[in-house]
Amino acid sequence: MTAFRHEDYLDRSSSIASDSPLRIQHCFNLISVKHDKVHDEWPWPLRQTAVHHSFEPKSGRATWMSLKGNTEIASRLNKSIPAHPQLRPST
Repeated sequence: MTAFRHEDYLDRSSSIASDSPLRIQHCFNLISVKHDKVHDEWPWPLRQTAVHHSFEPKSGRATWMSLKGNTEIASRLNKSIPAHPQLRPST
């Protein structure tokens, strides 16, 4: 099942928009496979992780959330994100 949802905070006539800073948000459902010798019937189980990213251009503040991630996902994120301390995912 696939779904796409969006919220528009750019309409300045909205009372919500006037009280809040400009914010860009993305949500992802990441699915990958990894060979697993424990499962004889199908050795390629699916791994899922939900990721949310929020960014406020005016302040430069960014927030990342990883949900249902295990140490494998944290390791992959650590390898793909630059070594800046504020960008590392928490464990």
